[in-house]
Amino acid sequence: MREKHYGASAVRFPKGVSWMPPKWLAAVVLAVFVLAIAFVTASYLSDSESGPSGAGVNIKELEAAVRADPESLQARLSLAQGYMGTENFEDALTQFQEVLKIDSENEEALLGAGVSHLELEQTEDAVQAFVTIVSQNKENPYAKLNQRLETAHYYLGRIYRDQGLLQESINELRLALEINRADADVLYELGLSFQASAMHEDALSAFEMALAFVPDYLEAYEGMRDAARALGAEKKAAYAEALMLVFDGDVKEGAKRLEALAENSEDSRVWWALGYAQEQLGETDAAVEAYQRAVEINPGERLAADALVRLSGPE
Repeated sequence: MREKHYGASAVRFPKGVSWMPPKWLAAVVLAVFVLAIAFVTASYLSDSESGPSGAGVNIKELEAAVRADPESLQARLSLAQGYMGTENFEDALTQFQEVLKIDSENEEALLGAGVSHLELEQTEDAVQAFVTIVSQNKENPYAKLNQRLETAHYYLGRIYRDQGLLQESINELRLALEINRADADVLYELGLSFQASAMHEDALSAFEMALAFVPDYLEAYEGMRDAARALGAEKKAAYAEALMLVFDGDVKEGAKRLEALAENSEDSRVWWALGYAQEQLGETDAAVEAYQRAVEINPGERLAADALVRLSGPE
């Protein structure tokens, strides 16, 4: 199962690259980053320091803590998370279920149980856990700040798409975005659901939004390529494919393709991408020229503008 990586607490950029939105995203991003403050603390399901990684987690100590105090919710949750970190989902599920025997509304246990059920291919049980989180938040005035609720909608969206319930999938993913519009994973999954529904323009927009927040999101470039091709937008598809090469390690071939696309192009993103690829190849002078061209076309192309500051220094 593909893990969830790129929520607001994990928004990331290629090495050496900072980001500000191009003109068309300016209004959205202003609202996004106000909301994103609420999500600074990483979910235990994210790739963050708060979640167990297996390494550095002493399972025996966690098990001893549970034996010492079997009624301690935190001890059982910590052990469950430790098991998840070592991909021992059966034992993790057992601990989450023990927590739920004590506190049937515990959202951390419900979410962990849902993910564990998914990993164990117990889909209906997973749905029940996620739906319970949704039901518990119907009257919650702070639901729009609940990261676990967002994650429940995210997983429901994925499950429903796998079940062929495409409109239900789209609805769930849109609900997730209402909580966190900066979640690149949700945007990517929404793009897949639009694509499965033959809503190619909406799919393309969703993939492009995901890439606005995570410019090296390889799977999103793949989705962008497929959506663009479905729409007959071959240049955009070629752009996505070139960046797939760049971010998958074949920078030289990606740069070659971007050079061809950049010729006579008035698309600032193409020029930024060419500059980035050339920078990775150590071709600094060429990269600076490409970044300058991107900024000439669109002064709001901050990926390129910030690269110029980094490589050339402010004027």
